[in-house]
Amino acid sequence: MSSQPSPVYGIPVQGQQMAYQPQQQQQQQGFYQHQGAHPHGQPGPYQQMPPQRRGLDGGFDGEGGPKWSVKVGSCCFEIPVYLSYYLPILWVFTLIQTVRAYAGTDDLGPMVARDAFVVVLILPLTVLLHEMGHCMGAKSVNTSVKQILLWPLGGLAFIGCTPSRCADIWVAFAGPLTHAPMFLGWWGLAAAAEPDCTKVMVDQYGTRFCGAEHVDEWHGFWYMTFERCMWLQVILAAFNLLVPAYPLDGGRILANCLTYCLAPVTAAYVTMGVCALCCIGLFVASILYYGFSLGAVLNVLFISAFIGYSNWKLYECVKSGAIDSHPLFHRGQQD
Repeated sequence: MSSQPSPVYGIPVQGQQMAYQPQQQQQQQGFYQHQGAHPHGQPGPYQQMPPQRRGLDGGFDGEGGPKWSVKVGSCCFEIPVYLSYYLPILWVFTLIQTVRAYAGTDDLGPMVARDAFVVVLILPLTVLLHEMGHCMGAKSVNTSVKQILLWPLGGLAFIGCTPSRCADIWVAFAGPLTHAPMFLGWWGLAAAAEPDCTKVMVDQYGTRFCGAEHVDEWHGFWYMTFERCMWLQVILAAFNLLVPAYPLDGGRILANCLTYCLAPVTAAYVTMGVCALCCIGLFVASILYYGFSLGAVLNVLFISAFIGYSNWKLYECVKSGAIDSHPLFHRGQQD
């Protein structure tokens, strides 16, 4: 993994930065260049500004796509899309947890099928659309986009530095905004597929579905699946916007707002403090809601580890005296 940090937008469920480019090429592409110097005269972490990372990833090889990933196609504006080799681990782990939860019951078959449909197909597509929202937001403010990566903790888009705080806030907000039409779409499908049943059961995630006694264990399968997809949109949008932890979308919005009224160093320290509280809050909330469920605990730990790593790199940037060249904190209060 690269030792140099860069900011991130993305969607966790839960990368490393792009290769540095010559200063002239960056300016031609519209990347904002802010010089930062190490106390001993060596280049600071952001002396040559790379395009920003909007999401969570697992490394970048500096030339082609992200490390440990394979290109699976391109989306709008010919943006390459890469799939991490680690993503199938999430799929297998989720299905194992489902089998353990419903082993020995008549609901095992439909629950495994539902989770396979949601986690393997719908979740990656939802994350991709979320990242495309960031990309379209970036394009609308004349900011370059290189690629998108899907990995176990969500997704990311490699995006150039935005021209202003308002532009950066808009790009951060554009991802979660995509969940609104997706929610309405899944709500319509769930309403159309709702079965006529006299008994309603609730699974471990709070999803309502018809009991097996009515016809067979598959009765109401599509209804409960579409409803699960509908609430997935609510959870992902709320998590990204309402958890103000850098580098998540809500954290980036908070950081941009802080730099309006605080000096860059002060804004960075406040951002790191809020992130620490968010990580503690996520862990406590997970324990209270799910108990000591292995899947929930691991998910929170991985997300917290990524948030912690990103903020540690931000701390190193502050300590090295290069905060004024950070892609997120480089703007002065009057900019």
